[in-house]
Amino acid sequence: MLSLARNLWLICAQYNIQIHIQGINKRAADILSQTGSHEWLSLRRKARTVLKAAFRPGTFKNLRTQLNTYLLFCEKFCRSAFPVGQETLCGYVCFLSDNFKNSGSVRNYLSGVKTWAILLNFDTEEFNSPSLRLTLSGIDKLNTNVPNTKLPFEPYHLNRMFEIIDMTSVQDAVMWAVIMISFYAMLRKSQFANNSRTTFNPKEQLTRGDIQITEEGLIIDIQWSKTSQKHKNIHQIPLKRIEDCVLCPVLAYSRMVSMLPALPGEPAFGLSDSKGKICAFSKSDIDKILHKLLVRCGMDTSQYSFHSLRRGGATCASAAGCTDSEICTIGNWASSCYKGYIKHSTDKLYYISSKMGLFCKLSY
Repeated sequence: MLSLARNLWLICAQYNIQIHIQGINKRAADILSQTGSHEWLSLRRKARTVLKAAFRPGTFKNLRTQLNTYLLFCEKFCRSAFPVGQETLCGYVCFLSDNFKNSGSVRNYLSGVKTWAILLNFDTEEFNSPSLRLTLSGIDKLNTNVPNTKLPFEPYHLNRMFEIIDMTSVQDAVMWAVIMISFYAMLRKSQFANNSRTTFNPKEQLTRGDIQITEEGLIIDIQWSKTSQKHKNIHQIPLKRIEDCVLCPVLAYSRMVSMLPALPGEPAFGLSDSKGKICAFSKSDIDKILHKLLVRCGMDTSQYSFHSLRRGGATCASAAGCTDSEICTIGNWASSCYKGYIKHSTDKLYYISSKMGLFCKLSY
């Protein structure tokens, strides 16, 4: 019965269902429990819908997974799910730490439970308890796993790829354009590819109409990004033509366009199907093609991924003397997290200590 009640509660929480279990003996209380303003019930439903709309579909899907995991934990150990208790939360953290290598994932799942507590109008004070903070701190210290942060692509990596790529191949020409545009514009993969080829969204992924070729170079109109999902402002990225350089994004894109023409509303990057229509790459397509290219270049595929292009672009811009503000503008970062993308060279670090030493020398 307890398991049935929990499952029933979960269904009601997920699909915004309200139920009334009719009483038997206490008729007066039963009638009173059903009375109330229909307008107020309507407002409550609307408030829940508005709260749900605050999350992207993918985010809400993750929240449901996190809720299911928490409910299964509570059912397994016979704990009350909501309102949350301090002992339950600490036990849940330890349970998650046994199943996740990264303590960041533990915090992510815990945050999901807190979000559900807020959505379901339960108290969240226990999430701030000293006991929970100490438990999380202990998990961080006991967790010896080091996240595998991918290295950035540097110019000599790109030059090696160019030497391997066959520019007479349409697929290679398209992939090279993807690499060049993603490096210089510091794009995320989600800005031109979706989870599958059939779910391409022209409001979120780049189309041919979003990239204009001008006399000076390219102008890219980004309508959607991870940090700007409301389509209110178009983030415009101009890319300058680089003369006498094989690592030129304008040259790479222009070559692709001449080899594979497309309509303005079609995907910016993809391959033509049997009917001559441009079919967008999926994210897995991009990963597979890049993986094969890295193998052909003799590079360690465990150290690099597509995100290495975004990291490489930020690193290159920093090494070229671009300011923090300029890097944030191009990469459309909404916080200072971009600093973690930049990998400084040994020469630059030598330069910093050299400047410090000169200052010390002049100070005594």
